[in-house]
Amino acid sequence: MLCDLASQDSVRSFARSFRRKALPLHGVLNCAAVILRPFELTAEGRESHFAVNHLGHFLLVNELLPELIATSAVSGIQARVVNVTSAMHHFTYRVRRGRAGPSRGIDFTQLDDPRGYDPINAYAQSKLANILHAWQLNERFRQVPRHQGGGSTFGGDTAGGDTAGSDENTAVRPVAAFAVHPGAFGRELRDNLSRNLPFGAGDLLFDVARSMSLGLVKTPEQAAATVLYCACLGSVRLFFIFSACTGN
Repeated sequence: MLCDLASQDSVRSFARSFRRKALPLHGVLNCAAVILRPFELTAEGRESHFAVNHLGHFLLVNELLPELIATSAVSGIQARVVNVTSAMHHFTYRVRRGRAGPSRGIDFTQLDDPRGYDPINAYAQSKLANILHAWQLNERFRQVPRHQGGGSTFGGDTAGGDTAGSDENTAVRPVAAFAVHPGAFGRELRDNLSRNLPFGAGDLLFDVARSMSLGLVKTPEQAAATVLYCACLGSVRLFFIFSACTGN
């Protein structure tokens, strides 16, 4: 099934089509992203990094939450939302249009403004948004007792935390959310950096990360391992929606 994460109408249409299939849904793995692109607005007037990397995934998860909760209640398996983020989330805007901005924060006042735009900072704040989304979603579901189901409401202190001695994957909470930094990997990333950063900066950035031997540059298999661990810990034969980019 195709879904254009840059279009909220497309995301909603995708969710409606999926719901009509009446399939179980054990998780959503948000992996698709645009990386270090020149300034561009979506058809809805949103800056492309924030629109695709965060807003599209946020809406997709929100539209499918009832399916996740219902599947968890029936199967007894905790549903998972996994946002693939990046250590680049540290490099958000500090100074824009000559004014000091929030330190390591999201520049909400100028999200869609081309003035002072920087592709690294724009990508970074979209990845920070992925982390905050997962954190807040996880915190909200800490308040939901086991198998409360699709009619659950957030905010009550009804659960009091996970049941002592329970297995991690028995839906003590209907949904658990994770933000995962897989590490930099593959020639595709290097080519993307080279294409979008001037004066050879992309090649230099990739080589520095690799030479530091900090475990940041990984094989695709190594990068996928942590993501899959969060998505499928203790579970088999799960039905996931997996978002990935097609084409450019």
